[in-house]
Amino acid sequence: MMAPNQFETPRSRFEGLRSEWPNDPLIDWEQVERLFQALSPEDQTHCSRLAPRYLRICRRTGGPIASPLQWIAARGWEGFLEVERRRTRRLEAKATPAWVIEGTPGWAAWKRYRECQGQFMPSPESIRSERGWGWWFPAPFPPPNAKARGVRKVQERRAQRRSYEHKKIKQKSNDASRRQTGRRRPSHRAQE
Repeated sequence: MMAPNQFETPRSRFEGLRSEWPNDPLIDWEQVERLFQALSPEDQTHCSRLAPRYLRICRRTGGPIASPLQWIAARGWEGFLEVERRRTRRLEAKATPAWVIEGTPGWAAWKRYRECQGQFMPSPESIRSERGWGWWFPAPFPPPNAKARGVRKVQERRAQRRSYEHKKIKQKSNDASRRQTGRRRPSHRAQE
């Protein structure tokens, strides 16, 4: 039989927070509990779970420890939660590459992603140990938030190319009309 999770009930989550916080006679624990109970269960769990990390850092650096009321009101656990999420994303990015088969939704997503980044799609290969033609990618699907950044880059490059090509075409047509009329291009040298 598995032991029940100590953070299962709101009261046990609050007790976890209270047991970690240093004893201070000025702390009004009833007021802290009211504020804590007003949080969502998910926030209560994060608050209780990440409070010890906050306190360890304060002790290690010698920084002042905020009162639990201030820490809960300022949602002090969110910074620690963001660090955890970044670490998780980094670990996922280092994960084993995935074989993506041509013609699958993953292949189409990677194709759109690479086009948005201004990159060509690799030619599919067949590997004896893998099924079907495909390619190794860092994950089965590209990162969801990277698409928008790449779209702007591609649009800027296309606009630059169009303006350059437009200037080139205009210059060619001007040169051709000058040849037909026999006029020369005006010289930029000062005439004496």
